[in-house]
Amino acid sequence: MLSPSTYTIRAYVLAAMTIVQVFLDFGYTAYSAKAIADAENNIRIIKLQTTSIMYLRFILCILASLVLFPICQVIPLLNSNIVYVSVAYIEACFTAFLPDFIFQGTENMGVITGRYVLS
Repeated sequence: MLSPSTYTIRAYVLAAMTIVQVFLDFGYTAYSAKAIADAENNIRIIKLQTTSIMYLRFILCILASLVLFPICQVIPLLNSNIVYVSVAYIEACFTAFLPDFIFQGTENMGVITGRYVLS
């Protein structure tokens, strides 16, 4: 059970991580799903798309951390809960690296559905 002050911290960090998640996605999921669907099972193109997107997301994770953590120094609520912000940021980065676009592009939605049901 969360107290009002703890829930406030959770909501604030969750809002910040939602902004970070939007930045990390940056439209790559939709673009990559379309590119993979257009590849029509050409493994070489699918591998190239997947590798490119993962490299770009890695770069975006680094850029986001270079922006987020200095902002945390300015915002007292985030600064006093920097460990929680760090854990939430790592989770946002891991979520960004989920290869959902591959399954969407190859129309294999069972993998995504199974993951959501398990979680």
